[in-house]
Amino acid sequence: MKTPTTDAGSTSLLLWSGAEGTKLDTLDVASHYYTFDLESAVFTLANTEIPANQTFLGVPDSVFTNAGTGVPETILFNNSSSIATAIENVQAPALKQAAAKQGIYDLQGRRVDAINREGIYIFDGKKVIYRKK
Repeated sequence: MKTPTTDAGSTSLLLWSGAEGTKLDTLDVASHYYTFDLESAVFTLANTEIPANQTFLGVPDSVFTNAGTGVPETILFNNSSSIATAIENVQAPALKQAAAKQGIYDLQGRRVDAINREGIYIFDGKKVIYRKK
């Protein structure tokens, strides 16, 4: 029986061929395997062997079956500049400070004419504590 090159619980499609390379007849038969050509940015279907010390792509057959397509000879690697790969130089927009309402308000936002009892109030946009001595 052919065995996968990674742990059974692994969800990674990228595999490593190892120091000796990997013969396809030793891999899981329920997948197709692709090598990557960096210059043309294309994954090419491997025929018999993956060269030594290379990362390769193992695509389960169910991917093609579920998509209703055949197994392609090549898969284009689209590294378009419109695809986000990192976040750099984040700048927060300038926040407009809301003008503090003048007057006295309780914590529910209701305007009060005068502070009659102990408690926390908003006085000209700042929290204040009022207590009798």
